[in-house]
Amino acid sequence: MLIDFHTHVYPEKIAQKGVQYIGDFYDLPMSEKGTLVHLKSVAKASGTTHVVLLGVAVKPEVVESINRFTASMLDASTFGFGTIHPDYQNKKEEILHCLDMGLIGIKIHPDMQAFNIDDPRMFEVYEVLSEKGAPIMMHIGDDRYDYSHPKRLAKIMDQFPKLKVIGAHFGGYRQWEEALIHLCGRPNLWLDTSSSLQFIDLELARKIIKAHGYEHFLFGTDYPITDQTEELKRFALLELNETEEKAILYENAAKLLGIEY
Repeated sequence: MLIDFHTHVYPEKIAQKGVQYIGDFYDLPMSEKGTLVHLKSVAKASGTTHVVLLGVAVKPEVVESINRFTASMLDASTFGFGTIHPDYQNKKEEILHCLDMGLIGIKIHPDMQAFNIDDPRMFEVYEVLSEKGAPIMMHIGDDRYDYSHPKRLAKIMDQFPKLKVIGAHFGGYRQWEEALIHLCGRPNLWLDTSSSLQFIDLELARKIIKAHGYEHFLFGTDYPITDQTEELKRFALLELNETEEKAILYENAAKLLGIEY
């Protein structure tokens, strides 16, 4: 078993545009196709058995269409998170509808959506998810912005202690030292490996895994930025032991998703 907990796909007709948007935002070369068919193809080639799709609404008016698209992609090996926007009006109703459609939680990308994660407009989201026991996946960190700084996530987790959070990118994209200081060791927080292993110092990565605990780490690629085969090569360079590798590559994710392994 191998679970990729961090992927993005788009409808065929806008996939190229969606992939290019990511590439422009991060100034990264992009060559992947960004469709579910292509994701399943590269996942199969790597031995990946399950993928988790993440939607992001950069405007409130596309929240519903993105959530319904993501829900339409679900099957026995494909899970998904819905999305929400701080300016979307019916947050609670949409979150509950996402859960009813089989989505397991909500994903936000504060830097693309341009809001601070401790903005009061988002408190209703955190309250509803806390009540339902559903997780929120957050893009965390970017040295160009302050929207998703690890210290802001620490503030939210202090204010909403029952909120289950998955902090993407080792808890702080290009702000890994700050993640180590502000986030490691929090029991309701999982971190994923996406879009980090090609940039982070490997010794720092090991330090974060040790400080936070391998039991709360998830493997993720951030497809279409990269694919599972490439990320597995980078992951191997961490030289973790077998217990740690199994936990991060599938056991922790399987527990969150409620699937047997």
